Amino acid sequence: VVVLGCGPVGLFTQKSAILQGAKRVIAVDHLPYRLEFAKRFTPEIETIDFSETKDVVGAIRKLTDGRGADACIDAVGCEAVGNTAHTVMGRLMLEAGAPTAVDWAINATRRCGHVVLIGVYGPPYNLVNVGAAMNKGLTLRMGQCNVKRYMPHLLDHIRAGRIDAKAIISHRFPLEEAADAYRIFERKEDAC
Repeated sequence: VVVLGCGPVGLFTQKSAILQGAKRVIAVDHLPYRLEFAKRFTPEIETIDFSETKDVVGAIRKLTDGRGADACIDAVGCEAVGNTAHTVMGRLMLEAGAPTAVDWAINATRRCGHVVLIGVYGPPYNLVNVGAAMNKGLTLRMGQCNVKRYMPHLLDHIRAGRIDAKAIISHRFPLEEAADAYRIFERKEDAC
């Protein structure tokens, strides 16, 4: 299983994959402190720093003996770091998001594998290569989490000590500093 993203959603996705029985989990991100934290949070995972890898899909294929991952999970969504046009379009509410993570997932997944999108994507469109997914026979699953269905199971893991939910909290702020806290999170400052 490949998980794109080592933010809070990606971290819990990596841990969940191990708890669900994945034999191998590869985490992909470009922030060294997040990759390091991911290894501490779930020591069984392997990591790829895409800022140091020219070909992420090639690196995943190499790690999987050329086959590709059985499943790729996009826990990133809209590209977190964009160019000037990307930023301007976002401010004008015209941005849909960059398809980078989805394209990596589609191309790094083996034929007849699974691509799961749990990252956040906004309307009105995303330029995703659906034809490649169709031609490889991939199963695509996406959507917001069904919290009522999964919450009891996840709470059991927390109570049993298999997941330490508090471990991913890097900062604490009083409510009146919420705007500053969000700014730090959004800009990925201070090893947040």
